[in-house]
Amino acid sequence: MEKHKTQFEQADYQLILNKLITILNNEQCDEIIKYAVNQDPDDTGTFGFDQMINLINQLTGKENALTTHELGTLARHYGVRPSKEINLEILLGIAQQTLRRKAFEDFSSLMNACRQQDADKTGEMDRHAIRRICLAHHLPLPDDMLNSLMNCLVNQNNLIQYEQFINQLNWKNYEIKELSIQQSLDYIENMNIDWLPISKGDMPKSIHLSKKSKIDKINYKQLINDLFMKDLFHSSID
Repeated sequence: MEKHKTQFEQADYQLILNKLITILNNEQCDEIIKYAVNQDPDDTGTFGFDQMINLINQLTGKENALTTHELGTLARHYGVRPSKEINLEILLGIAQQTLRRKAFEDFSSLMNACRQQDADKTGEMDRHAIRRICLAHHLPLPDDMLNSLMNCLVNQNNLIQYEQFINQLNWKNYEIKELSIQQSLDYIENMNIDWLPISKGDMPKSIHLSKKSKIDKINYKQLINDLFMKDLFHSSID
């Protein structure tokens, strides 16, 4: 059933694209590119859904305007969603921001506790032992973030180099560059964490809910290339 659904959506997208192509003329090309680039000052290759509607309306005029369903189909095809993969640098940056806002500075106690349990002085510990130490010292990170961090750092023997782990959380001595608001918003949406309490100085909470991400970014370069059937930006499209 899902396979048929995908086939129908692909067919719908092709029909809509063909409909637009029949309306286009080459004289509109420069105007369309100029509009799109002006909406994207940071050259991300994307712009918003509303900008896509404006661009399409410039092409079609009122007499050939697309329906809401047709616009939605194009948006789904050319939409860009945040990556679901764990980006360790961003995750560590968010963790450091959380610890800084909660004024947690006792990294030396975490380190000493790990060293005490590391009787053989290997520099490595079981992830569950590290988690227990973090909880015992009231490290103010939600459980799923802590687990995600350890998932990124655990080795094939299910052990973690605890000095590296603690130092990467240490915002005082090993601060990671500040993240942009958009980076944080895009990333934590996929972490299923409620970060609003942080802005109020409260503890972040895991909400354990899957949220279907809306499409608010459109790959306009691919859309325009497909409309004019050639690479107009002379660059690779992600």
